[in-house]
Amino acid sequence: CKKGVFKWQPLFSKLTKPGQSIAIPGHMRGAVGAAAGKVNKEKVHGSYRVAMTGVDSARIWRVA
Repeated sequence: CKKGVFKWQPLFSKLTKPGQSIAIPGHMRGAVGAAAGKVNKEKVHGSYRVAMTGVDSARIWRVA
């Protein structure tokens, strides 16, 4: 597992089924989004989407 992904793995591990999501502070969107991109490329731990949901809030969704 890559360094950047490993840091966020506990967060991704909470999303066990497609459709689940977790709210995160907006300032974390870039870092978590980059980690989600790496996880998605590995095609092993599921697929995730990260998006801003407000001015200073974001959310991570498990899409597969």
